[in-house]
Amino acid sequence: KRILKDKGQYRANLSIRQIIEASKSGDDWAKELINDTARYLAFTVACMTGVLNPEVICLGGGVIENVDGLISTIVKNVEGGVPYMPKIVASPLGKNAVILGTVNLVLAEVMDFTMLKTFV
Repeated sequence: KRILKDKGQYRANLSIRQIIEASKSGDDWAKELINDTARYLAFTVACMTGVLNPEVICLGGGVIENVDGLISTIVKNVEGGVPYMPKIVASPLGKNAVILGTVNLVLAEVMDFTMLKTFV
């Protein structure tokens, strides 16, 4: 919001798609916003790495899918700031991630219930 107000681009209904398109068109305010997003994501990844020590961190969503070089920017910002560098990748599930996760949770519940009934 601060960047958008400073650059005179603040609009309440500005979508992420519009920001990405503006960034690809070379608009400085959009590029700055994307770079800030990369820094915030890198900070979050570094915090998660320090607490959980994962081997892989998989990121997904519209920004990750549509901004070229975002993963490599996040990696550069995380490197050197954590004791162990996880592999940071973009999710291959894309827009299907939420529904596949939901199906996975439902199947896990059904399978646990079914297995419980077999032993009781």
